[in-house]
Amino acid sequence: MSSAFVMTTRLIWKRAWLGALLTGLVLVTGPVVLPAVLRLLPGVVNEDLAQLLRSQLLILALSWVAFGLLCINAAYQSPLQLTRGLPVTSVRIASWVMWSTVVMVVVPALLINGLIRLLVMGANWPDRECSVLGPTLFMTAFIMVAWSAYWSLQAKGFWRLLFWASTMGALVAWLVSRYYPEGKLVPWKVVTLTEWITVLAVCGVAWLAGIRGYARIRCGVAVTSRPWSRIENWLNGDRGQLREQSIPVVGSRVQAFTRLHWQDGCSPVTLLAVIFGGLTLILNLYGYLYKAIYGYVNPLIGSNQPLATFGVFLLSSFAMLLLLGQSLLLRDFSSMKGYLAQLPVSDQELSHALVVNLFKSLGLLLFWVVIFGFGVSYLAIVCYEGLEGFYRDWNWFLKEKFFLVLLFSLLMIWMLISNGLSMVWTGHTKFMGYVFGVVMVLFYPTLILSTGPLRNQRPGLLLVWTLLVIGMICIVAILAFQNAHRLGLISHNTIWLATIFYLVISITFWNFWKTDLLIDRVLFSSFMIFTVLPFATIPLAVSWNRHR
Repeated sequence: MSSAFVMTTRLIWKRAWLGALLTGLVLVTGPVVLPAVLRLLPGVVNEDLAQLLRSQLLILALSWVAFGLLCINAAYQSPLQLTRGLPVTSVRIASWVMWSTVVMVVVPALLINGLIRLLVMGANWPDRECSVLGPTLFMTAFIMVAWSAYWSLQAKGFWRLLFWASTMGALVAWLVSRYYPEGKLVPWKVVTLTEWITVLAVCGVAWLAGIRGYARIRCGVAVTSRPWSRIENWLNGDRGQLREQSIPVVGSRVQAFTRLHWQDGCSPVTLLAVIFGGLTLILNLYGYLYKAIYGYVNPLIGSNQPLATFGVFLLSSFAMLLLLGQSLLLRDFSSMKGYLAQLPVSDQELSHALVVNLFKSLGLLLFWVVIFGFGVSYLAIVCYEGLEGFYRDWNWFLKEKFFLVLLFSLLMIWMLISNGLSMVWTGHTKFMGYVFGVVMVLFYPTLILSTGPLRNQRPGLLLVWTLLVIGMICIVAILAFQNAHRLGLISHNTIWLATIFYLVISITFWNFWKTDLLIDRVLFSSFMIFTVLPFATIPLAVSWNRHR
């Protein structure tokens, strides 16, 4: 019995050791290499950025995020669901998964922190005396609560969602209160006995709740609540479709596949948009009321409603990227779902339907997060303060041409989701890694050369590098559209429309960039190619995945 369980655990975690090793090397060598770079090239890195990198709490947080993502990736790529059929008790399985995740995230982070303390941490590190015990206890409790929430929410319900969201929010609020007890940063140096007992109690309760939630999943009694099912069916339009089953639906093959793909994999996007829209509304109202009651801004949420809305919009775009990526691929993102690849539609019709559902998903997200979340919260604030605040904000909006900022933010979200999907839908993880590596190789030198003192010391080097980046972007775009048209995936009209749209937005944002140098404006304008590039790369990715 135990040998099968051990074999399954080895299958799970053997996929994470290489990524963990590379992540550890990057996190350790970064602070080690930085002083040498500063000595060889003084001023190449902005002093504020260098000071930020000399923070053990930042490195600890980066370690948590990196190793947490590695654990999630290993769990998705491994046969974790096979453990449900093993002749082992639910207590043992759930406990192993929860506590092994704690070890996989916390222990490497502490080892990396210890190595940095021994190698490079000096008196110039601002948080050298801060204890890492408190944040480590918080991360342990957070992982236990996260697993409990994940297993409990497999049986979807509004009360469960509210309870676990409140619990996670309370944990984060408690951590913030330890560093910002009165709105000012105060180092957390000592963990009191009360905090020890509180964290241990939270871990114990979350452990028991996780065992119960996993046992309910394993025995098949974790079912969605009736109110959740009714609202989900209503939002997805299932009731209207049930009434119209007797009426013949006439449409093209593209429309039929669009409906099939939406019902099969994209319908959770509606629920995701509603949840993040409600989160935006709550955060905006909470930040405003907190400042009105206590007289100072909440250090975690702030009181800037547009900024909070953009943060939620950006977070929800990552979640939607994962959902839409999984709508076409298998769970491990390795290849296209078999029945979708075998449907009697051409590659052009298939990619067209996917782009239509992508626009539909982005429209839902825009409506619920921006129009509902931000709009309703701002309307409530205007009703409380009066129209004077509205007129003041409107005059500032027109004077500062803030509509360009809104348009640019929307284009950023579109570039993130569409270009991310064009890589994910290839179903080739190595290719995604190669593309990410090339992007990082181009991004960091561009950032250093454009913001550091080398901008003035070596203008020729900056000019050559900028022209190289612009040329590579243009070549990639030309090759993508050329190959997509050669394979019959896009038409001449698509190329002309993409070209016209790119020229329009480049002219619109030409004076938006805060620079007087022509080369910088050309560089920023070249980045806008990524707004139209997905119209060629998505068909290429889908065709490659379908026929490879």
